[in-house]
Amino acid sequence: MSEIYHRQKQFSKAAPLYKASGREAMAKKMEYFSNIQPYQMDNGFNEISIKFIVTDPLPIVEVIVNNEYKGYFIIDTGGGEIILSDDFARKSKANLLGIEKGSEFGGGKKSPMGHGAISSFKIGELKVEYVPIITLNLNQLKLGRYKIDGIIGTVFLYQFLSIIDYKNGQLILRNKTRYNFENIINNCPTCKIIPFVITDDHFMMAKGNVNNSDTMMFFVDTGLAGNAFTCPKSTLKKYELAYDKMQKNKGLGGGGYFYTYPMEIDSICLGDLCVKKLHGEYGAFPKQIENSFGFKISGLISHEFLETIL
Repeated sequence: MSEIYHRQKQFSKAAPLYKASGREAMAKKMEYFSNIQPYQMDNGFNEISIKFIVTDPLPIVEVIVNNEYKGYFIIDTGGGEIILSDDFARKSKANLLGIEKGSEFGGGKKSPMGHGAISSFKIGELKVEYVPIITLNLNQLKLGRYKIDGIIGTVFLYQFLSIIDYKNGQLILRNKTRYNFENIINNCPTCKIIPFVITDDHFMMAKGNVNNSDTMMFFVDTGLAGNAFTCPKSTLKKYELAYDKMQKNKGLGGGGYFYTYPMEIDSICLGDLCVKKLHGEYGAFPKQIENSFGFKISGLISHEFLETIL
């Protein structure tokens, strides 16, 4: 017990450091958690439900960081660890350990990406302690009247059996030690099972098609606000997908502003689950991931498709 107390005390007093770069930042983060188990929580809970503040164009929930700092976070499976905006990270006294150049985000834009940790993350009635974080410049990101302070990504969600329930406007987190996938499916006779794999630490990949195309690999990324689909130029050309070149829109992602063009999609299938008459946008696909993992990623499935089926 004394050893655990010492580690917790050491964690809470760690001095901020925001001068490292690249591999040094990640190394410092790994060192930071070398003697501390991340994502500590009360394993006595069964499940919690957190109501969305809004569902469209993306689900927003309220959280508390470091015991007292309220923030509005979007749920986005395109993100990995919990992401804090740069200004909210400073406001909430996050431990900042360094910066790397970062990878591509929506529209192929790049942005510096910080590494760090927070001592607690409370969502609903559940408090999770010793949480690794990423920081990004999200300072201009607003959805309606809500300024977005951060993002809940896939690495946090897979600490639980998680359900993004669009129909009822809620996020459900179930305790993995008390529930198992088979029991949930057995109690849901109308559920469809879509196999997927996780590449790297958080990229959810599943097979599907668009407009009755050949089967291809899709990135399941819930964070494309209000839209169902985007794709790289190669997919656009191969399957002759049309977009409106005369209607230029301005989008905002983790790397900053970029331009997109609306697409009308006849049908999208994920596994054998198909939806017709959906909206997409060309220009939002993060180009770097198309061939980064040893196989081709031909498109990105997002909010409108998932909201229609879930």
